[in-house]
Amino acid sequence: MPTRIIRDGILTSERVNALSPLAELFYRRLMSVADDHGRYTGNLTLIRSSCYPLKIDSVKEDSIKKHLAECIDVGLIVPYTVDAKPYIWLVDFGQRINGKSKFPEPPKEVSRESPGIPVNIRLGEDVVVFEDVVGNTSASAEPDLLEDIDPQVARDFKALRKAKKAAITPTVIAGIKREAEKAGYTLETALRTCCERGWQGFKAEWVTGDNASQPVRRQRKELS
Repeated sequence: MPTRIIRDGILTSERVNALSPLAELFYRRLMSVADDHGRYTGNLTLIRSSCYPLKIDSVKEDSIKKHLAECIDVGLIVPYTVDAKPYIWLVDFGQRINGKSKFPEPPKEVSRESPGIPVNIRLGEDVVVFEDVVGNTSASAEPDLLEDIDPQVARDFKALRKAKKAAITPTVIAGIKREAEKAGYTLETALRTCCERGWQGFKAEWVTGDNASQPVRRQRKELS
């Protein structure tokens, strides 16, 4: 297993902080098995066995699917395919590179400046398959995803996600819509709130109950 440098920046990373506790643990374990280039197989069976070798009986592939989707949603992982085989790429991995990767390079349209192609995640029995929504052009998918949103709110949200190097995918919008409904918000209201508060994602608990002010306090702490 390769030696990994875990920098303290992970503690204040907004993308990492947007993960659920179990998804963050999954991401940290995945850092241990990805190669120096941040690449790894997209085969769910192999991901589960390599990340949880002593917990095969307790960690199910459905959990791997969920955690992987979360990491993709926040822009920490980019899925891609080469020769019909799925792979994943950990963005901004920041490790010392020793030698050539044993996994194929992501397609040229995937870059650190624009991490990720809008994708639908089709989850099979043991393999996660990543399908392009609109070929190779990520920007063309965004208007369809936000076409019913106030144009200014849509532009602001796109700019916010771009600044945080997080792609806008169908899974992202579906997740925000689901959390918005829990909070009694429309999707547009949730996106407007994200823009106003600088959130790249949305959780119902951030605007309801005792936890309503928690994200704001966290942001202030990170800025101090």
